[in-house]
Amino acid sequence: MSEGPSIVVVGLDGLEPSLVRRWSADLPTLRNLRTSGSFGRIRSADPPLSVPAWPWIYTGKQGGKHGCFSFTKREFDDYSWEPVNYSDVNAESLWEVLDAAGVACGIANVPLTYPPSDLDHGYVVAGWPSPNRAAVSNPPEVIETVEHETGERYRVNPFSVGPELMQAGDEEVLADVTEGLWHHERAFETLVRETDVEVFFCVFMATDVAGHYLGRNPDLLRKLYVEQDRALAELLAACPDDVDTIVMSDHGHAAASDWNFHINEWLRENGYLSVTDASGFDTRSLLRRVGFTRERLVAAKRALGAEDVRGRLPQPVLDLLQRVVPPADERSEGFDSARVDWSETVAYSPDQNVVYLNGAGTHPSGTVDEARAGELRADLVAGLETVTHPAPDRDDPLMTEIRRKEEVFRGPFVDGAPDVIPIADDMQVGIQTSFNDGELFARDEWSEHRPFGTLITAGESFARTDDVAERSVLDVFPLVLALADVAVPENFDGELPSDRLAGNFDVTCRRTHDEHGTRREYSEAESEDVREQLRGLGYLE
Repeated sequence: MSEGPSIVVVGLDGLEPSLVRRWSADLPTLRNLRTSGSFGRIRSADPPLSVPAWPWIYTGKQGGKHGCFSFTKREFDDYSWEPVNYSDVNAESLWEVLDAAGVACGIANVPLTYPPSDLDHGYVVAGWPSPNRAAVSNPPEVIETVEHETGERYRVNPFSVGPELMQAGDEEVLADVTEGLWHHERAFETLVRETDVEVFFCVFMATDVAGHYLGRNPDLLRKLYVEQDRALAELLAACPDDVDTIVMSDHGHAAASDWNFHINEWLRENGYLSVTDASGFDTRSLLRRVGFTRERLVAAKRALGAEDVRGRLPQPVLDLLQRVVPPADERSEGFDSARVDWSETVAYSPDQNVVYLNGAGTHPSGTVDEARAGELRADLVAGLETVTHPAPDRDDPLMTEIRRKEEVFRGPFVDGAPDVIPIADDMQVGIQTSFNDGELFARDEWSEHRPFGTLITAGESFARTDDVAERSVLDVFPLVLALADVAVPENFDGELPSDRLAGNFDVTCRRTHDEHGTRREYSEAESEDVREQLRGLGYLE
């Protein structure tokens, strides 16, 4: 049994600040933290997605300084996009800075931390996304302790995301996500009680999963928030009474979406992107044509019962089916680079809420010289600003914010940054990358992120105040290091939120050590595992 951490950072992925206020009477743990400390909004990354947001949080730097801009990265010598992992984040993380200073820390389930870091003073249990059956704990005995104490196998992703959850009723979704939430709570509480660290940093994913799947059912989403509040109470009860507590989210949530905007169709229509007729003859397309789809596979699984299916088919066969069998809707396959005539393409969108120029110096068949790049970015912004909302009763501009590369990113990796970051109707219209038979819009029933998350601070080091400024996710990094009395790498981008602190905390800086370690590339099977996880939450189509 340990004495417990002196600093606890609890991420509640996607926790929406307006709902924390609205449901305050039902959320006593969050309410007590708010009234004993401070509460305010925190601006997410650009774009406001879990990746890049979590790397911004745990490095204190925007993507131009570490090179991670989304859940995927373009392969150097072609136009294929592969999932990223922690080795693609080229900057010191919070736990690496603490470890170098001799401060023991425990990191659990923070997104994009696989493969887990090797620390001298503490441990990392990697978060989502991680390949199935991967070794997620470093050192491995940390997870062995969790599994011994809880009596259950630890799962990074304990939710049935994807076609299975999409076909479930809302009550089934709530039950599934609630079960996963408490699975994580038991693991985190065990880590707090059984490991000796000064800083503990964990992330619950249930609020994000529920935000996507239950965002259109506020009664059930409120029930999940109530469960999350109870789980937070259990976790904090395992900590010392005088612990400094930071509760935060990487973005907001529950922006109910009725429409999708197919941005590559807009780029094609406006002459920025050229498409060939190469589609429909791959294995997945042929399987879709004969009706062998994921949805039918899930229906068969439900009819037989999950355990019956697992008993009849070995796990490698199930994994193969998951990788090969396509969804019924071709649009959910996402951006198809094979259909693009790159020699005639100026701009394209391979991932959510980003547009890239086909740069001559950065792409194998680039068509845009650096001298033209600024002008083209301006043209793209001007063109997107003319798009109107598709709803019959609205004629206002669709884009509520469009940011350009030069406004957001700076640093050694800026060449790999997106050129334009469009936000449609405050994220209430999804920006999709798939082609849509020439149609710019399609109806949708999904719930998306909001650009502002939640930041709550409480404890002996924090002031009790309602007068706090709006903050950035970049500010959490220097805040934790100031609380731990550890020098901050000099090239960080955030600011210390002094208005939330009870005493005088100065930021001291030291030389940065952003050495670029060995890349850990995914195998083909691992890459598809991660893709499936990302598709399940709408990050990949």
